[in-house]
Amino acid sequence: MAIGRGEGLGLVLAGAGAASYAVSAVLTGLAYGEGINPMTLVASRFSLAALVVCILLVTWRRSIVLPRAAWPLLAGMVAGSLGTAIGYMSAIDYIPVSLAVLIFYTFPILVPLAEAALERRAPSLRLLLASLVGFAGLAFALGPDLSGLDWRGIAFGLLAAFSALPLFLCGRRLVLRYDAVAVAAHINLISLTLAFLMAVLGAGIAFPGTAVVWLYLFGVCGFFASAFMLQLYAVRHASAGSAAMVFNAEPLLTILIAWFFLGQALGWVQWLGVGLVFFALSLLVNRKG
Repeated sequence: MAIGRGEGLGLVLAGAGAASYAVSAVLTGLAYGEGINPMTLVASRFSLAALVVCILLVTWRRSIVLPRAAWPLLAGMVAGSLGTAIGYMSAIDYIPVSLAVLIFYTFPILVPLAEAALERRAPSLRLLLASLVGFAGLAFALGPDLSGLDWRGIAFGLLAAFSALPLFLCGRRLVLRYDAVAVAAHINLISLTLAFLMAVLGAGIAFPGTAVVWLYLFGVCGFFASAFMLQLYAVRHASAGSAAMVFNAEPLLTILIAWFFLGQALGWVQWLGVGLVFFALSLLVNRKG
């Protein structure tokens, strides 16, 4: 028997979220090339996302208020959101980007293990197999550079990976109990405040100097905002482990977008990796139970 309708919807939403993150990642690379610093992008992403969800709350006449019982889960999501951003951006200062991405994308393996432990059950072997095959596919597709390893970069990459756990696990519990738009408003407003504080105390904000760079910046923020909302609705319908597995497609889609639109060449090993990731996704979609 194939997956249920609700679970299927969650996987579709996760796929759409992964695609949005992939477009945001490509535009991020273009923005970096024009002199935008990481903290500018982080603060800007949270700014637009917060604005969008607040507009939705007003338009749909929903309350932003969440009960005190939601605060610990909100804290977990904020910590996860900032941890993934800071850990990943710091990792690429010490190790090659491809290796930083690969370390970060161990989270689709970690999430189902953590979810099973919290629910006091055995993890799904089929889901774990799909996650491992997907990880192997990413290793082939990314072809990480293992030269010049630095323990600090590896540590920051692992920080990003483990920070993804509360994003999926706390996120699922929040959106099953409370309004997803209100949850998104709290996460982005709190993260925005903290990001601006870090920007002021750190590298500061570097505003774009040309219209093209502004376009890149708005594109990064817009696709990030849509991806964040899609991720929240994905974990409402699908388990955290299943949704996390689908996000394996994000770096794969980033590679394919760069290949199709930017003309970056792909070797046969990378195409093998692409095939393995698609095979892993087919294992997930066609699983029983």
